[in-house]
Amino acid sequence: MKRFLILLFLLISVLLNGKTFYLSPSGLDTNSGKIESPLFSLNKAWTLVSAGDTVYMRGGVYRYTSTQSLKGKNGTSTMPIRIWAFPDEIPVVTKESVFSYTWSSGISFQGDYFHWKGIEITGFIQESPSIFTGLRITDSNNNIFELINSHHNGHGCVLTGKSNGNLVINCDFHHNQDPLTSPKYDNADGLEVCYIPAGYTNTIRGCRIYWNSDDGIDLWKNDGAVIIDNCWAWNNGFIPDTFTPAGNGNGIKMGITTVNHGTAVLRTVTNSLTYNNRARGFDQNEALCSFVLYNNTAY
Repeated sequence: MKRFLILLFLLISVLLNGKTFYLSPSGLDTNSGKIESPLFSLNKAWTLVSAGDTVYMRGGVYRYTSTQSLKGKNGTSTMPIRIWAFPDEIPVVTKESVFSYTWSSGISFQGDYFHWKGIEITGFIQESPSIFTGLRITDSNNNIFELINSHHNGHGCVLTGKSNGNLVINCDFHHNQDPLTSPKYDNADGLEVCYIPAGYTNTIRGCRIYWNSDDGIDLWKNDGAVIIDNCWAWNNGFIPDTFTPAGNGNGIKMGITTVNHGTAVLRTVTNSLTYNNRARGFDQNEALCSFVLYNNTAY
C-alpha cells in the first residue's frame, strides 16, 4: 500500500508539474505548441521540453526536410519525458524528396529517461552505400521505446554505444532493405543492438521483426547483456515480400562479442518464435558467453 501511494504521488506530481506540447503535420515551429497552436518538428519541440514534459504528436504524415536530431535533453527516473502519439492517432515520420541527413537516420536520438510511444517511421530508404536507419539511438539510458513501427527504411532501428537499461517493447521492425550495400542486402536488420560495452543490459520484449533483407535481431559486437522475450522473427534474409535470397537471414543473431566472456550469461531468450528465415532461427554468431534459451521455437 505504501509503495502504491508513493507511485501515485509521483504520477500526480509529474502531471501537475510537467508541461504538454503538441505537434501536427499542419503545425508551424513559430507556434506556441498548445493544442490549438501546434508545432511541426521534433527539433523545435526539443528546444522547449524539460524533465516531466509530454510531447503529443497528432496523427498524419510529417514530411521533414532534415534528420530530427534530438540530443542534449534528459528526463529523470521520477519525471521522464514522453514523446507520445496522441490517443487513437498515428503520427508517421518520413522525409521530403530533398532531405539533409545526420547519422544517416530519420530520427537520431540521445537521451535518458524518455518514453517514446506509438510513432511510425518510414521512407528513409538507402540512397548510398551508407546504412540509412529509421531510428538511431546512441549513448542512451533507461528509456522505453513502445509501439514503434519502423519499416521500409534502409535499416529499421539501431541501439548502440553506451546504452543501458533500455526497454524496446511491442514494436514492429519490417520491410527494411539495403540494395546499395556491398555485398547487397547485407546490413538491413530489423533491430540491431550493437557496439554495447560490457556491464550494460538492454531488453527486447513483445516485438515483431519480419521481411528485413539481412537479419531480424542482430547483436553485433555487443559485450553487454541482452534479454529477448516473447518476440517473433520471420521471413528475414530475403528481398522483402519475395523469397529471393538477400542478406544473412537469421531470425535472432546473438553475436559477436569482442572478447571471450566465459560462463557469464549475456544472452537470455525466452518464449520467442523464429520461422521461415533464410538461414537460422537462432544463431550464436561467435558470441563468446553463456546463453539461457527457454521455451522457444525455431521452424
